[in-house]
Formats: sequence, C-alpha cells, structure tokens
Amino acid sequence: MENGARLVFRGFVGAAVLVAAAVGGYLLYGGVKPGPQPATVTPTAELTAEGNDRVGRIANEIVHQDHLADEDGRYLRQTVEVSDEIVVQRWALAAMADHLGKESKMSSETRRLLEETIISALASDNQRMAICAIGCSEQSRLIERDDVQQKIRALRAHPNSDIAARASRSPLPGEG
Repeated sequence: MENGARLVFRGFVGAAVLVAAAVGGYLLYGGVKPGPQPATVTPTAELTAEGNDRVGRIANEIVHQDHLADEDGRYLRQTVEVSDEIVVQRWALAAMADHLGKESKMSSETRRLLEETIISALASDNQRMAICAIGCSEQSRLIERDDVQQKIRALRAHPNSDIAARASRSPLPGEG
C-alpha cells in the first residue's frame, strides 16, 4: 500500500476504536440519564472551609430538592445572617428565591422566613447583597407584592449608582 492509503486505513481503524470505546462506555455506564444532571460545586480557594461547606450543601443538596424542610430553610437564613462571606450569603439568597420561584413544598413558617430574608436583604448596605436581593425578588415572584415594589422603587434613587441601575431595570408590574 502506498502512504496515502495507509493513512486512510489507519484513520478508519482509529475511528472504529473510538466508536467502539464510546459504545462500550455507553453500555457499561447505563447510557445517558434523562433530564438535566445537577452540577456539582467543588471547593474554591477563595472561600473559607466553612464557606465551602455551606456552598457545597446549598448547591449540591438544598437547591436540587423539590421541597424545603424547615431545617433547610433555617440553615439558609442562618447562612445569610452569620456568614462573613458575601458569596456564601448570595448562594443562600439565590437558593431561597429558587425554592420560592419553583413553588417548592414547604411549611408556611419556612415560606415566611425565606420571604422576610430576601425582603430584608433589599436594604443591605452591601452593594452585591442588595443587587442580589433585587434579582431574588424577581425570581421568587416577591416582586408581585406591593411592599416589595415600593422598596425597589425606592432603590431606584439609591445613592449607589449600581444599586439604582439594577433597581431601574427591575420589571415592576404595570410598568411597560
């Protein structure tokens, strides 16, 4: 065989080996699982060990449930209150908004706890927390409440231009 033919032959053999490996892996591991697979959040050097543990529990356990136990609701609230790491606090707020937005099963006490936490975060002195709280009020549909709409309207005149800009982009009911 000449060199060109050998290369083509080797190419076909290589492709056949790759296809065989892929099919074997598919059969070995049971094929593709239906639906989206939850992402796993791994530790980051930017967080403390406690922060990594909290984000890990929130991201890898709490947000993937179709219900929110009272204990998990209290854990999220506690994370917002006691963590010194803004990233961790924002993960907790986002998890709250996610459960409220997808209407997860939870007790009325836990629902009230989550709602109060997101609403109180709208008044945060930290720019990133306040901006996150605006997004969370949208995701959780708390923005449909009159008291939340009033708070967001007030934030549109906030002295911090980033907070004011984010509040101005928030789609309040009745505004076109």
